[in-house]
Amino acid sequence: MKAPKFLFLYLLLTAVYFEVWAGNHYQTPSGVAYYIEPMYQFNWFEAYFECSYRNMSLYTIKNIEQFQDLHSLLMSGKFNNKPPNLWIGGIGLKSKFFWVKTQQPMTYDDLWAPNNPDNANEMEHCLQIWSGKRYLNDLNCERKIGFVCESNSEDHLTAMAHNEGKYRGLTINLYQNNRV
Repeated sequence: MKAPKFLFLYLLLTAVYFEVWAGNHYQTPSGVAYYIEPMYQFNWFEAYFECSYRNMSLYTIKNIEQFQDLHSLLMSGKFNNKPPNLWIGGIGLKSKFFWVKTQQPMTYDDLWAPNNPDNANEMEHCLQIWSGKRYLNDLNCERKIGFVCESNSEDHLTAMAHNEGKYRGLTINLYQNNRV
């Protein structure tokens, strides 16, 4: 009787692992791996939680070379010959954007699409990679597009392992700067 229960538990855990880790993993020309969801069905907040569920973060630009490497992957034809619009880990107000993962300001002004960020209708507070272009754009956070996740640093993984709740670390990261 113990064998069927063990087998069932093993199969269940394998299925959960497969759902979380399998699927949309891609590697850039320089060998960096990303999880990319090209389907247009996630707002920025849903994309943030999808990455967190995979113990990853929405993509953060660390330098121009890294961004160009990801852009090469997006233009490689692996996405039905149409590069997707993708949420990345930047949010902001009134043309001041920062990276959620590092809490550092977004300083790559030369990556903005022409006339951006424009905060159209005062509703565009989330950052996206614009399909087929080597540009960033501010977009309404509720729009449904794809997203790109990157792996977390070792320090972040260790910290998350010590948290009790599934989203405890996420909550701390989102609100730690709002303390009085």
